[in-house]
Amino acid sequence: MHDAPGPVGASGLMTLAEISQLAGVSRPAVTNWRRRFPDFPAQIGTDAARPQFDAGQVTGWLLAHNTLGHAQPSELQFEGALHSLAAYATQFEPTRLLEVTSALLCLRALDDHDEPLFSAGDGSAAGDAESCERAWARIVARAREEDEDDEFLLGEIESADASTVALARLADSLTEAAYGPANAHEKLLAARHRLGLTELTVNALAPQLTLLIAQLSGAEAHASKHQAVAFADFHAGAGDVLQALAENAGPEARIRVLAAEADPLRARLSRRRMLIRGVDYMDLDVQIGTEIQRDLAEPDIAVICLPYRVGEQRDPASVFAQIRRVLDESGDTCATTIVLGPADALVGPLAPMSQAERERQRLLDTGLAEAVVRLPGGMIPFRPGYHSSLWILRRNPVPKARGRVLLCDVSAQALTSEVTRKLTEDVRHWRAAGYDPAGHSPRSGAPIDIRELAQRPGAPLDPPRKPSVYEWVLGIDERVQAIRQAEAQLAKQETQGAGKRGPLRGVAQRRTDQVPARTTLGALITAKRIEVIAGLRLDAAHLAPGGNHAVIGTAEVAGRAEVGERHIDLLTLTANYGHAQLTRPGDLVVCLNGDVTVLVDEQGANVVEFPARVLRILEHRRNPQPTPRVLAALLEAAHGTGRAGTAVRAARKLEDFELPLLSTRDIQHYDRLLKDLNDRRALIAGQLASIDLIHGLTRRGLADGTLTVGPAPAAFEPSDR
Repeated sequence: MHDAPGPVGASGLMTLAEISQLAGVSRPAVTNWRRRFPDFPAQIGTDAARPQFDAGQVTGWLLAHNTLGHAQPSELQFEGALHSLAAYATQFEPTRLLEVTSALLCLRALDDHDEPLFSAGDGSAAGDAESCERAWARIVARAREEDEDDEFLLGEIESADASTVALARLADSLTEAAYGPANAHEKLLAARHRLGLTELTVNALAPQLTLLIAQLSGAEAHASKHQAVAFADFHAGAGDVLQALAENAGPEARIRVLAAEADPLRARLSRRRMLIRGVDYMDLDVQIGTEIQRDLAEPDIAVICLPYRVGEQRDPASVFAQIRRVLDESGDTCATTIVLGPADALVGPLAPMSQAERERQRLLDTGLAEAVVRLPGGMIPFRPGYHSSLWILRRNPVPKARGRVLLCDVSAQALTSEVTRKLTEDVRHWRAAGYDPAGHSPRSGAPIDIRELAQRPGAPLDPPRKPSVYEWVLGIDERVQAIRQAEAQLAKQETQGAGKRGPLRGVAQRRTDQVPARTTLGALITAKRIEVIAGLRLDAAHLAPGGNHAVIGTAEVAGRAEVGERHIDLLTLTANYGHAQLTRPGDLVVCLNGDVTVLVDEQGANVVEFPARVLRILEHRRNPQPTPRVLAALLEAAHGTGRAGTAVRAARKLEDFELPLLSTRDIQHYDRLLKDLNDRRALIAGQLASIDLIHGLTRRGLADGTLTVGPAPAAFEPSDR
């Protein structure tokens, strides 16, 4: 192994778990690397319970062994630089560390020639104080040239001294690894929790929520139509929502930003973020405070994410007061206003005739409410018990949408890309066409007349549970047809099962001849009667729904997932896993997770994922070979294959499993019995699936009022029921 390095403060220390996360592999893989490769970096310190390693050496080692792990070289370089940056948190204090690093990245982004902050000619690599002073003086001079009035970065850089020159080197490293300062800055903010920035982390929105807000805002459509768009954010924070809106508008649109943020640090961070994103300085006005002055432009899209308040301090009436303020300050030309706030005020039940209930109904009566969305919990990851909702307010709705509001509820689902897509499509169709019974049927909610809401004061704003016109006209017929098809399939399966009601094709009997000799699976492997093929350590990013080959892993072997739910493309397989072997028909896929589980691959041409492995039965002239079904059954019945709850591994290795050497006659009869049992099991499973489908469709129809149950026709009703 390498000799222990000198000072490690410049790069920080990494644990084995952090190395596995960096390389994109499981934790045991790093332990294997440490044992197998003599040049693996040496441990720093003597704590055997939690060994640590120099981050710079680990990154260099992974780059040198580029066939190990799943991380790309650029990802390794960025993560190495980020880990080194995090090591300075104790020296500079996390908030100060982010301020200076963000300012340095912004300075690099504003340079028309994209020159590094720290060049080899600075001569400060040796670390002497005089060279560092000269290098830092040049950086300060560049900052004064770019930000003479100290609007966004000069104060952060001027207040630092020459000891900060190491951060300039790291800012250059982050920029090079991320292919530009903009990407580097976004990745830095995405990892803010790793720098210890508690204040910026605890109230940060989930990334999928900021993406949803941007898609619901209509920024892309507005920018495409007018080649420009103006945003207003009344509680900008660190600029997460502004960044998502700018990304949604596209790179070609002229973006103007008005924002308000009470915290000066976050306000300056938002300014830098927009400048790095490419927003022109003359099109940017981030004000310190809570109010927005529209001197720069009239906003087209306004957003406010109401700050989190504990339940005891939450006043529903004040929520609607803030919404009214945002509507007033955004101006009459603002097309869309999006409000994120507490669900108990925005969509929850309110006391009838209370001030909050009157304020909510008054806002609905204005006709500005386009859609109301109840969101799932955890949209502020550090506040998992906090439930939030969105109000989308829009001036000048289409005529068919007037007098109605689209109520959506996705609170029972994770906010995945598919849920986001469907919800966005529902809102966009409602925005474009309004109420159209024969048109698009919302999948996330339903429109409701505002006058109907007024008749139920204080009731929660949930989508009506009654079926829509579309469901009455088309959906019910489709559901009934699906039930009829399932009934026909069940009848067909019962007919097929009639031929299976006889005796089994094999009968277990007491053995009267000699007990078969025993051997181990390892002996069969050594005798080349069975071949073992290791599974691949697949990167989850390489899996795609439309791939050429199905992936078989632990879940598929254990029966928790169906074979075919995961796929990998052939080109991806050959490009990243050159040593991969596809399965053949009759191969056994084996897993040792507690108990041994075996799957017989009848089709072949599949990819096996580690820790599963393949057992392939080879032809042998002198000895009878077990069939795949027989070998699978014998492996599952092997003695001592389990794992105690206190153990990490199974009691025996797979190669140590003992198996009987059955005769040709035993193999043939047992294989015939196994085939009969498997056929009966598949038939019963198919009948259960048909029964579950009929039950589920009927239950759903009765629950939403679209179906009823009548007596069965006489021809189908058995006399003994």
